[in-house]
Amino acid sequence: MAIEIGIATPAQIREVLNLLVSGVTSDVSSMEEIAGSWWRRFLFLRWFGPRFLGKQMDTIVATEGDSIIGFVIIQYDGDAAGTFDWAFLEPLDEGDNREDFADLIDTALDHVEDQGIHPYFYFGFATASPPEVTQVLEELGLGWADYQNFQMVGDLPLRESPSLPEGLRITTQISARFSAKMAEFLPSVYPETAPEETELLSSIHSSTLRSSKVFLILQEGNEIGFVQQFRWRDELRLLLATPPSLWGTEEERQT
Repeated sequence: MAIEIGIATPAQIREVLNLLVSGVTSDVSSMEEIAGSWWRRFLFLRWFGPRFLGKQMDTIVATEGDSIIGFVIIQYDGDAAGTFDWAFLEPLDEGDNREDFADLIDTALDHVEDQGIHPYFYFGFATASPPEVTQVLEELGLGWADYQNFQMVGDLPLRESPSLPEGLRITTQISARFSAKMAEFLPSVYPETAPEETELLSSIHSSTLRSSKVFLILQEGNEIGFVQQFRWRDELRLLLATPPSLWGTEEERQT
């Protein structure tokens, strides 16, 4: 039977919402948190979900007959469009499923491109995916957004909380207004990155600003970097962006 791909109808959006809370999702942990509470599940299915997926985002579905076999939910923020969630219900290593999945993603990319508003698209891997997913994305022209040089983790509270080094100061910023300032810092944080890639990184970073706290780092009164703070369940996540001149120094460690 032929596969049809297009913008989801209101009835199909309700079906996608039911798939999400049943565990058909690229972000299992987030959906488990929603599905595990009767009132969160109720609000998501009846209010927030239809509003987000049908009005604030775009939902593309692949159907076989009356059944949805895959979907991509596209969210928008600034110059970047990307996946809020996605799934494909059929094994990608069987039959024509790999090609059907590629057509679904390609349709989503075409939809974003046809709008002519968002020059960048990112595809999120919240949980492990089969290798065929990466292969399809690479064949469609997407590349890895590897924009973190180092990542470290530890338990709180820390064993020591040193004061800031002399000459360094941190000030709180209004997150929603920090996008332009962030774009100014990124070329120095990623000195070997091409300008067009730096613009992409700026869009990815900026898309998370509204859900985080941002602090500006000053050295002798000069603005040199920033710290972005996220809360995720019981985790406190920090993104530290400083110029290469501070990398590996005692000043960076204490900051």
